[in-house]
Amino acid sequence: MTSEVSAAEQPELVLRGGGVTARFDGDDVHVSEGHERRRIPVAAIEEVRAAGPQGSTAEIVLTTAGGPATVHSVTHHNSRAVTAFAAAVNAAIPPRDAHEPREDGTALVEVTSTKSRPARDDAKPAEEATAAEAAGGIVFLLVALGWLTGLVWLLVDGEGGQALRWGLGFLPFLIGGGALYGFVSELDKGLALRRRGITVVAVFDRKEEPADSEQSAVTVYRFTDLKGVVHDYRGSGRKVEGDARRVEITYDPDHPDVVSGTGWYARLTGITALGLLTLALLAGALYLTVGSVVDVF
Repeated sequence: MTSEVSAAEQPELVLRGGGVTARFDGDDVHVSEGHERRRIPVAAIEEVRAAGPQGSTAEIVLTTAGGPATVHSVTHHNSRAVTAFAAAVNAAIPPRDAHEPREDGTALVEVTSTKSRPARDDAKPAEEATAAEAAGGIVFLLVALGWLTGLVWLLVDGEGGQALRWGLGFLPFLIGGGALYGFVSELDKGLALRRRGITVVAVFDRKEEPADSEQSAVTVYRFTDLKGVVHDYRGSGRKVEGDARRVEITYDPDHPDVVSGTGWYARLTGITALGLLTLALLAGALYLTVGSVVDVF
């Protein structure tokens, strides 16, 4: 579900990498590293610039009264997300004359410790589907057609025992085809979010009661994309400062319905496990089906 909002409403952007997290809520940049959290008001920021060979490092440069400027950096795997973060913060910095005296930005930074806070949870969300799932569906249809052709051929040839073996082989093909369908879809979404995903904060909106009373209620969050459009997200994610009503999610700006609340490595683990399951099922199916044809000859 999406809805248009005013241009003034902006997403709460997040960058994460190398043990550092930077989050911009529209007024302040919150930088967390280890057990320290810094709240940096935009008035204390001179600029945010994209640095590094591929522009994958966001450098938050504080104002200075004349000495060397303090710089807080966070390196993210996605330069597109870094560019969006820098643009959002720079647009919020109050206009200044180039020769206007600056206040020391470090004096405006609030530093707190998070040692007493509980560890944040990473929960696996439900992710939206993409058109790439069609690839898995096409493969499954081709497999089903091949199985039906082989079964008819064995029955016509009078090979009842081998036909039974061939027929039983369709069960792991059926399950393996479904697993392949899911594997292709999850791999496509995972790679898309890795290449160009934007991480923002989603805010709790409501609970949806399921039609089946035995099922749990679905938590619905809302987030705003870079175009100012509000989307619903059903799932969970990394809590923001321990607040379960605010979670970090990553979405694909080219396809905002592709959303995940898990990090890349968690997604990669799930994709790998699904891929191994697919290989095992398809190998078993090939043994039953192809083996039955080889025995005929």
